[in-house]
Amino acid sequence: MVKSILTAVLLLGGWELLAQQSVKQSVIIKNNITGKVKDNIGKPLEFASVLLLSAKDSSLVKGSMTDTTGIFEISENNQGSYLLSITSIGYQKFISEPVVISETSPIIDLGIITLAEDSKLLNTVVISGERPAIERQIDKILVNPNNSIFKASSNALDILGRSPGITLDAKGGISLKGSTPLIMIDGKNQAISMEELKALPPDAIEQIEIIGSAGAKYDGETRSVINIKLKRDKNLGLKGDSYVSLGQNRRYGSYAGGFSLTYKTKKMVYFGRYGYNNDNDFLDMTGNRNVV
Repeated sequence: MVKSILTAVLLLGGWELLAQQSVKQSVIIKNNITGKVKDNIGKPLEFASVLLLSAKDSSLVKGSMTDTTGIFEISENNQGSYLLSITSIGYQKFISEPVVISETSPIIDLGIITLAEDSKLLNTVVISGERPAIERQIDKILVNPNNSIFKASSNALDILGRSPGITLDAKGGISLKGSTPLIMIDGKNQAISMEELKALPPDAIEQIEIIGSAGAKYDGETRSVINIKLKRDKNLGLKGDSYVSLGQNRRYGSYAGGFSLTYKTKKMVYFGRYGYNNDNDFLDMTGNRNVV
């Protein structure tokens, strides 16, 4: 009997130890950085771009955006030192002091962050050759891999892992707002594996569309969509030229017209040309012959 009681105590102690380890692991796995962004009069700034950067080289780790109440939340599993960059059109850029994620800080609340208005940006048009890393539209979020903030990204899967609302599990699976998204290439439903995403370089991607709530144009089972838009070779495809000419001699008119078409693929070039010419000549000749 004593032996049975002792065994039960040891089992309970083992379960308690496992439970403690499980809680400890869950703390390490989920590290959230949260805060609220407002303007200088206390109004929440919605859809402000929030970027978590590596404090070492300022490379992008994860992106997010504020909601309609100005609140943002970023989850990051890896411990270390980070910077938070917050931008919104018409406001000065905010860069935080280093934020340290550790085992003892599972939740970091930065409180209220106020962005100051930028009078220069409000009164002038800023022309830049670089598109924002993350853009917000009514029904989707746009990610621009060409932005220098993605310089540390090595492939398409890595870019997705740094994009707002997207989570990658240990096996490389993709989750968007708790659901498995439909991944499309140039708007077409194509079965693409994680290995293929890893093989797709950033410089081959023009833009990534992240749609958290799929609309009626998708089937009822599709809750979210990721559309990867690839860059197109501007020299590929169909091109053509045409010409028309008119002429007039002393009595008759003439005209000519035609066109040429070139269709170029990555392996072949097809070329064709057609032309029509209508030319009526008039010759007025006077001859004088002397015979001796």
